[in-house]
Amino acid sequence: DLLVGVPFEPATAWTLTTTATTDLTIAFPTSERVVKSNYNFSSSTADGVQFTRSVDGTSEKATTINSVLRASSSIFNLLHDWNTGTNAFVKEIDISRTGSFGTRMIKTLTPLVGVGGSPETGVLQLTKTAPTGEISITTYTALSGGNVRVDVDNNGDGVIDTTTETTWSALWQLNFI
Repeated sequence: DLLVGVPFEPATAWTLTTTATTDLTIAFPTSERVVKSNYNFSSSTADGVQFTRSVDGTSEKATTINSVLRASSSIFNLLHDWNTGTNAFVKEIDISRTGSFGTRMIKTLTPLVGVGGSPETGVLQLTKTAPTGEISITTYTALSGGNVRVDVDNNGDGVIDTTTETTWSALWQLNFI
């Protein structure tokens, strides 16, 4: 929207940045939810013709229901080139869930980086600990073309027992955490 009475200079360089911060706690008799986040939204142009938009920030969430904790944190940077329609991103995540199934922890070993929808570099590691104490470790290594290599250590002894290659979209459909 243009402001009335303010001349619009399409060839002028400009940047607009907005920051959003959340610090929220919701408590119920048997549960609690805590959300803390900080996001920066930015749009800019050097010439009034070529535009970019970016979002970067951090997010932390923790939910406790009947003494069961689910926690996550993430750091991300997203850049969208409006003229070419391309997206570039860097993302780091740290998620843990504990319940009757045991504990699941996924951690970024190397930040996920990509252009478009899927990461092309980066490594995630999922560690599962069963209620009996058995551990399995799965490492997800981003490959080009939307692919991911999955290395599984079935018993946490440091030896890879199986390796497969699939796509990120197939992996997300499995809800792997």
